[in-house]
Amino acid sequence: MTARTRQRQAERGTTLLETALAAALMGSLLVFINAIVNEEMARQRDQSLGQQLHLMTKFAHRYLKNEFLQVQNQLASLSTTDAIAEISMKTLIDEGYLPSSFGQNGKYMNSENQTFAILVRGVSRLDKEYPQQTLKVAAIDADDDDKVDSKFVDGDTTNDEMDIEALLVTSGGKPLDPQHGHPAVLAADLATAGYVQTAGIAKGPFGNWSMDISAFASLDGYPKVGRFVSLLALSGFGVLDFWDKTTNNGNNTLRDNLFERCPSFTGQPLAECIANNDVYTNLRFRAIDSDDDGKDDRFPEISGLLKMACASTNTELAVSGTLLIDCTQIKLRGRTTIDGDVTVAGDADFSGQLQITSKVSAERFVASAIGNQDLTKGVYEGQIMAMNGTREIDKPVCQKSDEAMILVAPAAYASPDGSPIVGIKAFAANKVGDPKKWMITMQAALDRDSNVDGEVDVVNLASADDHVLALTRCR
Repeated sequence: MTARTRQRQAERGTTLLETALAAALMGSLLVFINAIVNEEMARQRDQSLGQQLHLMTKFAHRYLKNEFLQVQNQLASLSTTDAIAEISMKTLIDEGYLPSSFGQNGKYMNSENQTFAILVRGVSRLDKEYPQQTLKVAAIDADDDDKVDSKFVDGDTTNDEMDIEALLVTSGGKPLDPQHGHPAVLAADLATAGYVQTAGIAKGPFGNWSMDISAFASLDGYPKVGRFVSLLALSGFGVLDFWDKTTNNGNNTLRDNLFERCPSFTGQPLAECIANNDVYTNLRFRAIDSDDDGKDDRFPEISGLLKMACASTNTELAVSGTLLIDCTQIKLRGRTTIDGDVTVAGDADFSGQLQITSKVSAERFVASAIGNQDLTKGVYEGQIMAMNGTREIDKPVCQKSDEAMILVAPAAYASPDGSPIVGIKAFAANKVGDPKKWMITMQAALDRDSNVDGEVDVVNLASADDHVLALTRCR
């Protein structure tokens, strides 16, 4: 074999090796690109599912808000024993709440062929069980006129009130695993949207709410695992979402009120909120002349009022049994008798006779007879506490042991592993075995769901980087 022949064979071998390496690299690149494409397609699918859920929840809220009484009467006119029913999307189309082009044969399905429907049932406001029992048709329509009896809709909760529990759900189609179900709920951008990961239980975004939906199991549209649930109405809340026309660059837009349960409450107000299942909101009085006599109407009696507020940034919470008047200046003229505790968050000017049959407390009391001396009592004492050392704090010495108060707020914090923090809270609890001290804890909710249970990971913060501001005082 000549030298030239050996050289040609060596060159041919090198070319084959290069070709094999190039093919291997190309294959690896194709696998990598394919993984990226699949991930992007999955993300877009989740986004699409979330947008569909958002849109249908909006339509369902609008329908239920406007047709609430009609739905109640529909439940009362059922031929079944229980006041529970399914409302198809065809009803919303027929009544003008959905475009006629939506869906096929009155059905609307998401991109996984899951069919949307509204599930409703009647429940009693007086029922303190969870979940509440479904009312009987014969009970809410005793006179058999296909309408809810007046005592259930007269606004008097002492003689019972009929509430509607309503859900927007999907059923059938392809079930979604949690890796896609939860991201789709987040993409819906609604606090009322949820996903069924465990049979009979629906959970909201990152587990911010959880509901036993098994009371609807008798209906054809009952959502099984891998389907979606949006809260529409709950007992004690009415319709959760309200539509408010606002102006944005000259165009009318629709804004919804996010679902909140006992927001920012602590202590006794939190306990009352949980126990009563009420919605805390603002009450405004406006001048009304309903009988056209040229004089504004007067209210002979206003009961159950916890707070009166002017335009203010004061965030003090209402407490049952205490009337809080939250205005910069308060004037009571004439003879006024108040039986109970009155808390005045402002400078009080009582012109006339004011008779208090209990005690009065205020943010400020100014004694004009002694040079406008401020008689404020119970100023907070504050301190910054690190979470890596002793996390206990002494209670202030008060006339009564139950008058000691504490407010704990996060001052500085960091995620232990660098994960984004989506929620932070600090709280105090009585120290076990020592009634004169509180124990302080700070927790962070991280933007991750390690065990894929639909809830954020919550960790205790206890490093030198974590601090809280603790304010103590006597009530």
